[in-house]
Amino acid sequence: MKRKQKESKEQEFIIMNEYNEVFSGLKNGGKFKWSSDWNEAKPLEYSNTTFIRMLTKNIELIKIEDFYN
Repeated sequence: MKRKQKESKEQEFIIMNEYNEVFSGLKNGGKFKWSSDWNEAKPLEYSNTTFIRMLTKNIELIKIEDFYN
């Protein structure tokens, strides 16, 4: 049996909007869900932030390791 090689994982980020809320997922209808509770933050790999970066102004990407330190 061959073992699968681990794919190198992309850098993960927390997305913060201009109101200091974090991206916490999608609502019905595909709208972005934001939360002031930072425990609800949903980390995303950089390649998965393209859509939200195109549609949302004044956001900041925070490296996951900076977020938890």
